[in-house]
Amino acid sequence: MRTFITLHYSPSSERARFALDHHRVDYRTIHHEPGIGEVAWRVRTGRFRGAATVPVLLDGETKLF
Repeated sequence: MRTFITLHYSPSSERARFALDHHRVDYRTIHHEPGIGEVAWRVRTGRFRGAATVPVLLDGETKLF
């Protein structure tokens, strides 16, 4: 199953969610909390440098903890 990491108030996250729903893509949603959730975001995505941006769609092959 795919994992969709979003900000609950982000217009970009809403547009991406609408596109996924329109194309009937199965996913589960994780809401990212800026600051508090940054370490978890970096572990999930494997990006340890640069900005922690959302939305992010992780495929089912990505190892999540």
